[in-house]
Amino acid sequence: MFWLVMLMLIAAASVLRADDATARFYEQLRQRQLFGLVESDCLRRLDAKSLSDRERSELVLELSRTYTAHAWHTGGSEQADLWHRAARVIVEYLDRTKSPPRPELFGTQLALIDLGRADWSLAQMELRPEDRELRQQGRAAIDAALERLAPLEKTIGQQVRQNSTDAAAGSRPTSKDSADKLTPFERRALWMQLRFRLGLARLTQARLATDNADRAAALVAADEWLLPLATASSNDRLTGESQLVLAEVTRLRGDLNRAAKLLAAFEKTIDDDTSLDLRERFVIERVRGMLAKQQPTEAASWLIEQRQSGVLKSDAANPSASAMSAELAYWQIAIELAVWRITAERADAKLTSELWDRVSAEVAQLQQTDAGYWAARARLDWQRGREERDYGRELAGLVRQARASFSSGQTDMAIQRFDDAISAARKKPSEAATTNLLLELNDTRATLLFQAKRFEEAAVAFRTLAEAPRHERSAATHLLWAFCLGKQFEKSPTEELRAEFLDTLRRLRERHPDQPESAEAAWLLGQMHERQQQFLEAIELFASILVTHSRYDEASAGIARCHERYVSRLRAEGKPTADAESVAIKQLIPVAEAIVARIPTSERPDVGVRATSNNLAPLRPAQAELLVRFARLLLERQPADYKSADQWLAAALAQTKERDWLKAAGQLRVVSLAGQRRIDEAEKLIGALEESGPDELLALLDGLTAVAARCDMGTQRLVAELQLRTSQALAESPKQLTDSQRLRLWRAR
Repeated sequence: MFWLVMLMLIAAASVLRADDATARFYEQLRQRQLFGLVESDCLRRLDAKSLSDRERSELVLELSRTYTAHAWHTGGSEQADLWHRAARVIVEYLDRTKSPPRPELFGTQLALIDLGRADWSLAQMELRPEDRELRQQGRAAIDAALERLAPLEKTIGQQVRQNSTDAAAGSRPTSKDSADKLTPFERRALWMQLRFRLGLARLTQARLATDNADRAAALVAADEWLLPLATASSNDRLTGESQLVLAEVTRLRGDLNRAAKLLAAFEKTIDDDTSLDLRERFVIERVRGMLAKQQPTEAASWLIEQRQSGVLKSDAANPSASAMSAELAYWQIAIELAVWRITAERADAKLTSELWDRVSAEVAQLQQTDAGYWAARARLDWQRGREERDYGRELAGLVRQARASFSSGQTDMAIQRFDDAISAARKKPSEAATTNLLLELNDTRATLLFQAKRFEEAAVAFRTLAEAPRHERSAATHLLWAFCLGKQFEKSPTEELRAEFLDTLRRLRERHPDQPESAEAAWLLGQMHERQQQFLEAIELFASILVTHSRYDEASAGIARCHERYVSRLRAEGKPTADAESVAIKQLIPVAEAIVARIPTSERPDVGVRATSNNLAPLRPAQAELLVRFARLLLERQPADYKSADQWLAAALAQTKERDWLKAAGQLRVVSLAGQRRIDEAEKLIGALEESGPDELLALLDGLTAVAARCDMGTQRLVAELQLRTSQALAESPKQLTDSQRLRLWRAR
């Protein structure tokens, strides 16, 4: 497919002036994939004010062509951005320019961008044949390309015919008329290229089609565009390109004899001046035709012959010029894989093994020399061959179909295909490869059931995998089994399901204590115990999660939350809280210190530890939650530790972005400041909190009331001023107080 991109660049450049050295230089850089150099040079030169309209237009076209070629060698968001920039630079130029020089070239380039996008989608479909989104993207792009190309070809064709009529009548264009327009020669060259491009577009459309009738119609249309170009009397490059593409179209139409004749006609035109890329295109198309005829052995012999004494014969003076391209290397591998399949069917064990080793070495070599598209295709074909070797052709085909359906999101079809593949695999001898395949197939099938929210079936499937002899996915499938039970419990919270869910998690921790999934199970068990108000059990489970696990922060916050709720329950029951508070403080203080150690010293009070970085992300919500809950424990104990609580709250306020925990930290810090008689600072914070809702202000008032009840008379008077300020803010609040809120306000007074 990459040869199409190069043809686009060559075709687009072919209508430039022969003395345009800059265009030729840019083309050479693009062929060497030095896109950044061309892009930066074009942008630099476009900034110049002294450019003529003609020079500016040529630079815009070169920049767009470079973005287009660059997009082919990237992926993802970068590629999408390059496609967008390729079109945008032209559209913006046309919007700014009333009468652009040679406007036909801009319309042509926009069409080539769409054609390039379609060809890229088509190339990727060879790697992901069941990706429906890729096919849809390609079809949308080819439709857009055809919508641009067809009217352009018609308009320029009419102009070419008019030029011929005028020339026959002796009329010549004035120098003023021709200064910023295509010459008759350039116009005719562009017209021929547009016709060729329409043939290519129809070929791409055919290969993207899903309906056989649409595919056949597109191939007929491609034939009609290419045939006049392929049979032209001239022996230029375009004629040769047209012959090769027409041979491909004819092969896809099933007329292999006609395709062979077209290739034979092209072969007669090959001479010393024929470029290497056209020679390779000829060889590749001939090889593809022989493979279509089920003649891989003949194709292998013929390819060797062409490399030794034929059109690909090495040039002793310049051996690098005749080195195999990545695409030709791929087709050599494809031939050898086809021969390998024949020897495997004939049960020639020695030759089959030798061929497989050779193919494996060539695939590895291609990946080293070209880590791009053709290496990826070779690797994919090799993997398919390995599956055929290990599982047999029929089972390997079923596995490919199942994986393809899974990749394309066709859940129901994928599940059915995995069932078929699993059934076939179970009939095979119990060998290591087959056993591993069965594990993989059952795992993927269970995942599909989970994604389809068929949790009861998924639980059975994952349980089977979890209870199988130990394998690398044992812990993961055990956890997924538990997830499925948890989902069932959410829908139908019966005691039986709850007990089964908890038992499954406990067994996971017993069987796989050193696996990350064990910590995930501890997290889920801790949550269940917390919901049941079994706080001490939950704390023990949360504390078992190591600092290296992704759940550590959430588990630490869970520990703080459970300690706080446990102490509150003891207090509500009139029981002593001192021991429980001491245990909580002892457990939470090292975690809080570790969190605060990451906050820059300039943004927090001294809490006895130094930050390790001055350029850190904000605290995660769970980290902020721990600091706030720990501070609240310190404020509510007897006696309250206002100073320590204030340090944690100041640290939370310095680095927290989470709105809820910011508000909670602010409210509590008013209390911690008041308890230290830092009334001015507390008043400033109250001013910032006055926009809060009634619940937040009432919580603040409750905290101040608790401070007043515990402090000396002098502090009480100062705190009373803060209480009055808060009460006034409540009275002036635009939000109406509910009956329960009014009762809380009355009690606080």
